[in-house]
Amino acid sequence: LGYFSTSSLSTGGDCHTMQPIHALARFIRRRHREQAAGGCIAPPSPCPVSIDPRTRLLGLRGDAAAIQFAQTSAAEAAERGDRVEHGQWLELLGGLLGVDGCSARAVSVLATIVELDPDARVALIRARRAAANEAIRVQTLRGADVDVGDCRGPAALPAFVAAARPLPRRRATDLSEAEFRACFADAGVPVVLTGGAAAMVTGPFGDLRKLARRLRGKRGAVKTRIPGSAAWAELEQDPTVLDLEEFVLGLAAPPPIPAGRGDGGTATPPARYLHDWSLPQFAPDLMPDVVPLPHFAGDLIRRCADGTMLSNSWPSLFVGPAGTQSSLHVDSGATHFWMAVTHGTKFWRVFPRDQLALLNPVWTPGTFDPHLACGAADGDPASDTASPALCRATPWEGDVQAGDVIFIPANCAHFVLNRTDTIAVSANFIDSTNLHLAQSELGAAAVLDPRVLQLVEELERVSALGPPSAAPIVRDEDAAQKRQRVSSDHQIATEKTA
Repeated sequence: LGYFSTSSLSTGGDCHTMQPIHALARFIRRRHREQAAGGCIAPPSPCPVSIDPRTRLLGLRGDAAAIQFAQTSAAEAAERGDRVEHGQWLELLGGLLGVDGCSARAVSVLATIVELDPDARVALIRARRAAANEAIRVQTLRGADVDVGDCRGPAALPAFVAAARPLPRRRATDLSEAEFRACFADAGVPVVLTGGAAAMVTGPFGDLRKLARRLRGKRGAVKTRIPGSAAWAELEQDPTVLDLEEFVLGLAAPPPIPAGRGDGGTATPPARYLHDWSLPQFAPDLMPDVVPLPHFAGDLIRRCADGTMLSNSWPSLFVGPAGTQSSLHVDSGATHFWMAVTHGTKFWRVFPRDQLALLNPVWTPGTFDPHLACGAADGDPASDTASPALCRATPWEGDVQAGDVIFIPANCAHFVLNRTDTIAVSANFIDSTNLHLAQSELGAAAVLDPRVLQLVEELERVSALGPPSAAPIVRDEDAAQKRQRVSSDHQIATEKTA
């Protein structure tokens, strides 16, 4: 999930990445005070109401004074010889200049940052990714009756909308571990394992009242979707810590949302969502009730040494009222994940990992988790606001009902809508089928958070031990070349760190 961006941003002044944003915030507040003293009224910010500093940053895109302040601060950091702060100011400057606009502009701005500071590792990695994404996007749109320069559109009605596909479904008892690895995990294809939840989750998870009783005395932070937020999946942490027994018992029970293609990302009223609440950390007494299917037994994260980042994070609990959603997003660290739905129905829209470029990925300061600025928060290619590139994407779609488990491969963007009140248990994991992808993503994330480097080293150590997972399947030379290409970011980060 969004753990790297969240962990970095939640540390406040202890996180170097936040220092330039705090300095910029002080500058803006001082400017507002000066304007007020002079009788000037500052125009309202176009960014959503939010406590997330990255979202507030959206309101300053193109602000000449903010850009000048960032340029001056970057130059001062360079004169002091502080490469870390210099790189952070350049990263923030890229955001102010509008790196999240058209991909071609992102390539240009990031290339300029790298030219100014060859040691700006974050910008270097992002520049390579932006260039690769832009090449894929242009290749997809070339030859169609669409403006290639339009990323977020829609400037004109696209020539066609690609058809969505139903989510693959297999009975959990009929799918062997070898077939699961070959046809789904290694191939990057999602699958719904029908009947799988009953085999792996027991106890109170199938009933709201029973779960509420087991949560008695426990408190937890919930999240609320803020449309237009720069936060991961547009979900921002609610400042109020709730009594979870009361929260679960108090869930409203509106009629189910009719079957269809989602809500367009605009109709969902603000509602609190218990999202990715760690059972090992906050409710270890519920852990015996969750036993992953053998298909997921090769998880390397669970074999890492105690104290390693993420080693004590999953499985986690999701309790969502009807209508709550996770906007289109990609899980951090190139992790696979499974989710067992034990109560209610969830609608899913999942994109192939090789179509990420069509979703116009945007990177904001302090994270490598992209915001997908494709014109539709729910990723619906048929939406009136969908970008031309999104209209050519071919997602899988379908409902996952109580008793089913869904598997989402690494780097597959997805949108999730709770059609009814839902309970689900989930876990992200890394095994031999996505280790190469995870090493690339985690190697890049280590530039922003040194703790991630320990996780990378632990994954390398435990993967060298061999079983319980077998060697990854590589079917042809193209697959092998792709694995070599995606590991380049990890090599960049490692070389620069060394």
